[in-house]
Amino acid sequence: MERLFKCCVCQQSFLICQEESEVFHLRDTVHTPKSCDNCDLIMRASKAARDNTVQVKCEHCGSQKRVPYNSKGYKSVYCTECIALI
Repeated sequence: MERLFKCCVCQQSFLICQEESEVFHLRDTVHTPKSCDNCDLIMRASKAARDNTVQVKCEHCGSQKRVPYNSKGYKSVYCTECIALI
């Protein structure tokens, strides 16, 4: 039996088929899906991108920024605003 849900992100309706419902039941999952497949994929990709960044301090103004690389410490790191001034 298919069940109809409403995505909490995009507000679109989406179906959960019988097989997916059985998987939730077998895992003793009491929570129902909150987001559609598209929004779920976007959220996972966004989380993965955040997980691959590190927080660094701008050498010029001292503000904290997230960057997709880990500074080794021997090169200065600047925020976008300070790079425009340099």
